[in-house]
This record gives sequence, structure tokens and C-alpha cells, in this order.
Amino acid sequence: MNAVNAYFAGLIDGEGHIKYARRSDRPTPRAMVQVQMTDEEVVRLLKEQYGGQVCFRPRRLDHYKDVWRWRVWNNQAISCLYEIRPYLIVKARDADAVLAAVKGGP
Repeated sequence: MNAVNAYFAGLIDGEGHIKYARRSDRPTPRAMVQVQMTDEEVVRLLKEQYGGQVCFRPRRLDHYKDVWRWRVWNNQAISCLYEIRPYLIVKARDADAVLAAVKGGP
């Protein structure tokens, strides 16, 4: 068991999003994995482990916290999904659908 991949799979299960979709600036759909949370350190660790981008979203209202978002697209997302898939529970079906879509399967 790879503890790092298991840990990040748990984060993605709870705080993440996995999809196969079209970006607004691209004509073809692509794989995407994202986590959005208020802990900058964890988001930066995701970037170190799987690549991708980190962006900061300031709070909208005084009672909200600032939010950090990590996101990977396409090949980096697919690599990430292969690494974390054995440990996913909640998002396992989403991961399987994305991996099947990029392989051209059902």
C-alpha cells in the first residue's frame, strides 16, 4: 500500500472532483481531477505529487475562509487517477468512467 496515494485518494474522495469534460478554451473533452479546500499546504502537496496548477480564491464574505484549488488536466489527471484508483471509495465510479472514456471504452 502506498500511504501517500491512499492519503490523497481520501482527500479526493472527500473534497475532490473527477470528471471528463470540455474546457471552455478547448474543443475536445479531457480528464480533470481537482481538490478545493482552505488548507494551502495540502493543496501544494497535491501539486508536488501529481503536478497541475494551484490557484488562490479569496473569501467572498467575511465569514468565509480563503480557498485554495489544485487541478490537473489530461495526461497528468490520468496518471493521478491510475495512482489513486486502488484507494478511492466514493469517487471510484467517477474515476473508472474517466479512465474508460480516455481509453475509448464503455
